[in-house]
Amino acid sequence: MRILFAIPHYFSQSLAGHYGSERSAPEARALATRLCLAALRQNFSEAQGLIDGLQSQIRAANPDLSATITIALCTTGDSHLVAHLVGCGFDHVRTQADPRLLGFECHKVLRGGLGQYDYFAYLEDDLRIGDALFFTKLAWFNAQFGEAAVLQPNRFELVAEPAPYKLYIDGTPHDPRLGAGLQRVDDGLLRPPRKRGDPRHHAPFPRLQAGPGKRRLSGDRASRSALSRPAVDPHRRRARRLAMGVRFPPLAVGAGL
Repeated sequence: MRILFAIPHYFSQSLAGHYGSERSAPEARALATRLCLAALRQNFSEAQGLIDGLQSQIRAANPDLSATITIALCTTGDSHLVAHLVGCGFDHVRTQADPRLLGFECHKVLRGGLGQYDYFAYLEDDLRIGDALFFTKLAWFNAQFGEAAVLQPNRFELVAEPAPYKLYIDGTPHDPRLGAGLQRVDDGLLRPPRKRGDPRHHAPFPRLQAGPGKRRLSGDRASRSALSRPAVDPHRRRARRLAMGVRFPPLAVGAGL
């Protein structure tokens, strides 16, 4: 699997600032961005290891779920903290754009990667994705409901004082007042999940067959017609197969400072 991440990064300290990129101390903001970049490397790249105490070495971990990732950090002028991010493994994309338009510079980066990646991701520089199965869940969802449906992550913040608390910050997506004019829940794009007894239940997964009350690996692959779907990277296909049958919790993205 290949994933392209594009992240707008801006910092210009101001007493009148309203956002973290303006009112935070540079050390605190740099730490938030480092944690953002580190989470991508630690959860999705090959930068994962397992200590083998008997052999006194570190072995590769989670090879079936690791991906080849590219992180593009888009900045404008000298308003950034790139000097504090040494070792984080990203490509620095310099621009002279209006800070409020940095998101569009990220879109240009994503557009330039079309045809070269399986997933394209845009996120802010203080968000941390802590779920290593994030893209595996997306693959499962897309296989079930098609590319026209979107699985929206939940952002949250963790509060330690005065008492531990987890706060979801994007409101209630089921509230029709929140999405009025922005979404159509009755347009028929979503198809309902199939029941286990339905032979089409595992249609996107040619090796998995479902029957009443059982699952098995099918050994007869030649008797079935080829699926009419675009070619998928073999690592992504394997991730989709691994995802089948697993009940996942909701996607979640943790906000940084």
